[in-house]
Amino acid sequence: MGLKRILFFLILLSQIGGLGAEEIPPSFRKLTCSNNPIITCKGIYPLREIDKNDSFIPLYEGQDALSFRIKSIRSATRSIYIQTFIFKNDEVGRLIARELIKKRKGGIDVKIIVDNVGAINGGGKDILNSLEKSGIEVLGISSLVGSALDQIVSDDPGWINSLHHTKLWIVDAETSNSMAIIGGRNIANEYFSVAERNQLGFKNLWTDFDVAVKGKMVDDAFDLFKRDVNYFRYIKKEGRTTENGKDIWNNSSDIKS
Repeated sequence: MGLKRILFFLILLSQIGGLGAEEIPPSFRKLTCSNNPIITCKGIYPLREIDKNDSFIPLYEGQDALSFRIKSIRSATRSIYIQTFIFKNDEVGRLIARELIKKRKGGIDVKIIVDNVGAINGGGKDILNSLEKSGIEVLGISSLVGSALDQIVSDDPGWINSLHHTKLWIVDAETSNSMAIIGGRNIANEYFSVAERNQLGFKNLWTDFDVAVKGKMVDDAFDLFKRDVNYFRYIKKEGRTTENGKDIWNNSSDIKS
């Protein structure tokens, strides 16, 4: 476990134990950028009151979660933004890829972020390359070697732990009809109850959960997505993850281009 994660868990344990902010060691306060180590750092969003225009749909079953995603792609009128850890080249991955390519050909803005390491899983690079060739902006799969070397020789030799597990699915973010899916499912058969039995007769399936949301939470999700787009665009352009004096990670500026 990396040093950063160990420190985070120490801070979390101190909160569970009832320590006040004034009792937290100064080095921890500096590390977490405020006196409150959990909720006031940049990038952590406040708890929101439920608004009359907010709505939530739990997606318990894998088949429902997949069907909801396909319907959301087909209904998109302006944009489809997806961030995932894994995007496999299997039945689910190819189905979603075909639908995304159709929408891109129809003039819809489509952007995808996938983790460098996660993209290797299940032949993901091949399907992501085909999406990129169709005019879809795909980020996160470039400069793996460059970004790794940059972190190893600088201040993060434990870079392999710094994987991007964020899963966001945002449709028509710029419109009043925006919606998002937030949860744990990657894009692969096993996350949607689509899998063949293996030699032992067991299905290789994951039990996971998503929530489809409308309302203010979509704006928060879109801010997170824009931040990551700008971050990974920088990595793709510069071949490295850091630049002294420049806050790449928290850049949530417009991503239209």
